[in-house]
Amino acid sequence: MKKFNYSFVLLIAVSTFLLLSQTFQFNPETGDQQLDFKLNEINSNALSDINQFVERVSEVYVVDPNKVKDLLNFMNPADILISFQIQNITDYTLAEIVEHYRTNEEKSWHNMLPHFGITKTSYEYVELKKIKKFYEPSYTIKNLSKVK
Repeated sequence: MKKFNYSFVLLIAVSTFLLLSQTFQFNPETGDQQLDFKLNEINSNALSDINQFVERVSEVYVVDPNKVKDLLNFMNPADILISFQIQNITDYTLAEIVEHYRTNEEKSWHNMLPHFGITKTSYEYVELKKIKKFYEPSYTIKNLSKVK
């Protein structure tokens, strides 16, 4: 009986460690502490219910859920969200954004955003920050302005 209890405790400890390490590994580094905090929160929520995340992204960005699931094979949920947001506020395609992400993934979003014409003082950055309201029912791409 004691062996079972120790094994069970060890299993719980390892599971908790793995979950926490997944959650804390993600750091979007957008250059904005509030946005980073919110993206970490979004990422944690998505990891706890990935199906809800896929459904919400599909609904908001009008995309096939299978596309979102494919992206989850190599991107964190919040990175996927940033990518869709960039697509909706710029003229870059999702494929171009994902390709740039994959080749520069060791860099922070703060360093990648200028490639898409997004700087802290730009209108696009203001639009990007609307991502913080992703889980709010009123959040839709209709609320975003595509910058030309």
